[in-house]
Amino acid sequence: MTVEASLIMPLVLLGIVFILFLGFYLYNVCILRQVAYTAALRGSLLTEGSNAEIEEYTEEQLMELVGNRLIAVEDMEYQVEVSLTKVKVKIFLQTYSPLTDLFFEKASLWKFEDEAVAKRLDMVSFIRGIRMVGE
Repeated sequence: MTVEASLIMPLVLLGIVFILFLGFYLYNVCILRQVAYTAALRGSLLTEGSNAEIEEYTEEQLMELVGNRLIAVEDMEYQVEVSLTKVKVKIFLQTYSPLTDLFFEKASLWKFEDEAVAKRLDMVSFIRGIRMVGE
């Protein structure tokens, strides 16, 4: 019975640790998708200011929304692009996992990349344009 336990217990512990880090990864993915779109939406609502100011505001919103909500993150990078018609937020994430470092050399298994795009509309001009078309 001791020999069987010595063979089974490491596998059980390995499985538990894997499930735990998989949960961390999925949690981070959900948070970052939500945060990226929210920051892009907030940036797209600004109608006044240059593209650089809107980009800076969007980056501030992104960092404020992320805060300390991520778990076991090794590296997070972001990129904000602002044009006349849209605000685009790209996020790159690499989650720390001791298991992949043991078995693989810098595996891309725990990497995440997502992009959120929000259209820039001046709501007042949009509504006035719709009213003019309706007349």
